[in-house]
Amino acid sequence: MCGFIGRIVEQPGAAAGVLPDALPYLRRRGPDSCSLWRAPDGRVELLHTRLAIVDADARATQPFEDAERGLVVAFNGEIYNYPELRRELAAYPFRTTSDTEVILAAYALRGRAGLDRLRGMYSLVIVDTRQRRVLVVRDPVGKKPLFVGRGSGTVVFGSSVLALLSAAGVRGRINPEAVEFFWHESFVRPDQCLVQDVAPVIPGSVIEYDWEGRELARHVHAPAPPCVFAGEPYPEAAAQVERLLRAAVERRLRDSPQPAVLCSGGIDSTVITKVAGELARAGGLTSPLQVLTLGAAVPFTNDEFFARYAARRLGLNLTVVRPRSGQIAQQLRDCLVQQDEPLGMLSFFPLTWLVATVASMSRVLLTGDGGDEVFLGYGDAGKWQGGGGVTHVRSGPPLPPWMSAWGASMATDHLVGHGFAKVDRASAEQAVEVRCPLLDYDLIAYVRSLPPEFLLRGGVMKYLLKQQLAGWPAWFLERHKMGFVMNIRWLWAVGNYAGLREFVLPEAQEQFARWLPARLAKPPQNWSRRDIFNHFTEAWRLLVWSEFLRRLQALNR
Repeated sequence: MCGFIGRIVEQPGAAAGVLPDALPYLRRRGPDSCSLWRAPDGRVELLHTRLAIVDADARATQPFEDAERGLVVAFNGEIYNYPELRRELAAYPFRTTSDTEVILAAYALRGRAGLDRLRGMYSLVIVDTRQRRVLVVRDPVGKKPLFVGRGSGTVVFGSSVLALLSAAGVRGRINPEAVEFFWHESFVRPDQCLVQDVAPVIPGSVIEYDWEGRELARHVHAPAPPCVFAGEPYPEAAAQVERLLRAAVERRLRDSPQPAVLCSGGIDSTVITKVAGELARAGGLTSPLQVLTLGAAVPFTNDEFFARYAARRLGLNLTVVRPRSGQIAQQLRDCLVQQDEPLGMLSFFPLTWLVATVASMSRVLLTGDGGDEVFLGYGDAGKWQGGGGVTHVRSGPPLPPWMSAWGASMATDHLVGHGFAKVDRASAEQAVEVRCPLLDYDLIAYVRSLPPEFLLRGGVMKYLLKQQLAGWPAWFLERHKMGFVMNIRWLWAVGNYAGLREFVLPEAQEQFARWLPARLAKPPQNWSRRDIFNHFTEAWRLLVWSEFLRRLQALNR
């Protein structure tokens, strides 16, 4: 994936910090090139690090400039419908075959409204030097991170909180309002930031600034979907879902050298693997499809058996990635370094570890992320219905009026704050692009327009997705999913949790003192193996938070 950072300087030469200071926090996201653009008067600066997947030619390097029209763009993500848009915007004099240039073409020919034609995952900035405007944009689903903040005489924006602080030349101070939510949920609430004076851009937002860094307006970025439910019978609706799903997978396999797909053994990833395999056999890929799964570290604690069954049934070769033995403390801490704001969910480690293996094989990984949130896979059927859903952020097209407050939170806040943050940091920080067909905007829009009885037919969770596997045995379709987690608690216990106690900071214990179990309130060196084992989730959060404080302290020096 790519990374970018930018700033608007109120008085050139007077602002603290310099943009290249942010490079250490962006370089892993874009190892192929690094470029800096500065407006002639020094008011606006952009720094971009590139992971070159679509059009690797140097002419497509970002920040990408159209000097004739006075436009510059830097973005992180992928525009999946860029070939179609090139034909639609043929009046624009394209110089490259990149999806980046399509963004400028859409804006140049149609203004801000042109951005609603984009389909993909992206956060971006467009600098219009003639209008002396800067537009900061996050896609409507919100898969890629984007933050804005203020420093000494500057407005800063970009892919990483730590990069923003570095570019602004300001000290990072903890936002006390965000601490409690993190402790209880293991992630940062998606409309907050753990650092003061920095805030996330809400998905589906366009923030417009003038040349002096004043915020002029906030616009909603919400494209009209090509199709919604119009009363058609269930078989037609199911067929439409299948068409949209196939198109979503096909788009994400395009421009995908050595494509890989994660088949965890669950319904969602199996459906994606099935469609990708069908497209591969039809000649839709330029190289063989690679299928991977995470092997069990402790027997019978994940879905390896089901992944093996799915691969055999689909006629695909499966690569099982297994955890390395020994040095688990160092492996875990190496994983945490890839975080920006802290993520306390245990699943971050196995995902990071699997992506590290993918990075040696491919730059693109397709996953089944989003299936539970879009097709209603969590909890039970009754929990999703009731109406009155209130959320902190938007994510995708409007939620259906029949969705409960709990369901709305899972489909938006939980997805953006937990799911997207986890996947982005585990993958982009290792120069791998994760593509999620089930989070396709047009697919989500159609599914959310359906009546609940189509999605929860007969009370069956994810009924529409399971129909894509019609004829598969009930023991595969209806089992309880164990999830994509290696049992770190047991693995680490073998070594008496060596490397955990000495890295938990007293400041972390102080920060969460009111919620700590008594056994973890004493100095970490006095924690017994049983103390840690019985309260491993809390001990893990303390370790994650301690590593975040170390990153913040290093930046503040």
